Amino acid sequence: MRCFGDSKHFERSVKPRLARILRKYLAQENCTDDYALKLAGIVQYPERFEFSGALSITFPHGTIDFAALPSGGTLTIDDIKQGCIAFGQDVRRVLSIENRANYVDYVHKHQTSNEFVLFHGGQYSPAKRVFLQAVAEAIPKNCPFFHWGDIDYGGFLMLARLRREIMTGIRPWRMDQNELERYARFATSFSDAYEKLLASLLDVPELSDCYPCIEHMKKSRTRLEQEAMLT
Repeated sequence: MRCFGDSKHFERSVKPRLARILRKYLAQENCTDDYALKLAGIVQYPERFEFSGALSITFPHGTIDFAALPSGGTLTIDDIKQGCIAFGQDVRRVLSIENRANYVDYVHKHQTSNEFVLFHGGQYSPAKRVFLQAVAEAIPKNCPFFHWGDIDYGGFLMLARLRREIMTGIRPWRMDQNELERYARFATSFSDAYEKLLASLLDVPELSDCYPCIEHMKKSRTRLEQEAMLT
């Protein structure tokens, strides 16, 4: 309203063009308009970071412990900037999950008492990066950090970005050839153009341990969304 005098003008006339420019200069040609805007920190509402597990955040006037919440909790960027997060002593593993359905299913059916699970939510914004960096800095010593995403171009691209920007030692979870073969009946094929995108991942040094899976994807011409693993 302040900028254009019309609350819908950005959505109608500016957003598509701006997203095209962002995709070009951020090298994210296949992402949606909303993803492109999020990468530049342009979001509709303040983001909430979802997680479940033994985490607490201390503010100048008190501490909030989320360990007792069976379905997890949320924080905002203002919370992270004003407080200091810490993990419970019993946390033995951190798991980041890309898809919301998989995150909810895992928290309700599979999470153990010594796990901290967070909702990743696709390509993350600058604000979400601050949260992920805070998690990486607070992670207990010798506690592994895993990421579970789609077995496709976008999923591996996110893993590479996490390793580059958050923590080099983040490990892929259920993102390998065995899972691709196990759920082969739910896998989808792809075009020649998509195969070229996959091939470009073989030049990403952060993904060297994932090259065998990517090569198998190229050979079988299949990719798998992690929702399939809920079947």
